[in-house]
Amino acid sequence: MNNKIIKFVLALIFLLITIKDSTARSIPQSNVNPLLERGEKKCYDYVFATSTFCDDKFTGVMSFVYDDVSCTTSVYGMFSKGFVDTEKNCYDIVLNDPSGKTVYTLTGDLGLDFVDGGTKPFSTIISFDFFKFLSIDGKRKRQNGASVGINTNGQPSVSVPALPGKP
Repeated sequence: MNNKIIKFVLALIFLLITIKDSTARSIPQSNVNPLLERGEKKCYDYVFATSTFCDDKFTGVMSFVYDDVSCTTSVYGMFSKGFVDTEKNCYDIVLNDPSGKTVYTLTGDLGLDFVDGGTKPFSTIISFDFFKFLSIDGKRKRQNGASVGINTNGQPSVSVPALPGKP
C-alpha cells in the first residue's frame, strides 16, 4: 500500500511541475500584453476646421481635415447659393493667409458641379499641410486671419475664417 501512495504522490508532483513549467512560458513577464502591442507606435494628429459662408452673396460650408501621417487634407463642402451665371463668371475657391495672399487654389481639385446657383456636394483629398496653414511657425497656436475665399473673375468676392474645431 505504501508503494501505491508513493507512486501517486510522485505522479501528482510530476503533474504539478509540468503544469507550472508550461504556464510559466505562456504568461508574459511584463504587465503589457504582447498581443495588444503594435509593430510601430505612431501618434496621429488631426486638424479639423470649418468655414461657413452665410451672407448676401454666398451660402455654404466647407470642412477641412488634415492627417499628419499621410500629409494630406480632406476637403468637403457644398454651396446652396451665390454662383450665378457660371458660364460668364469664373469662380475660384482659395485658401488665404492672414495677409490676404492666396496660398492654395482649390477650384481645380474640387471639380465643382454647379446647380441652381450653388454646387453639388463635393469632396477631395489634396497634398496640402493644413496644420501649417493654421499655425504660426509650425506650433499649435492658431492664427487669426487664415481664411477661405471665393474670387469672382479674379477679384475677391468674399472671405470667411477657417475656424479650427475638434473632430
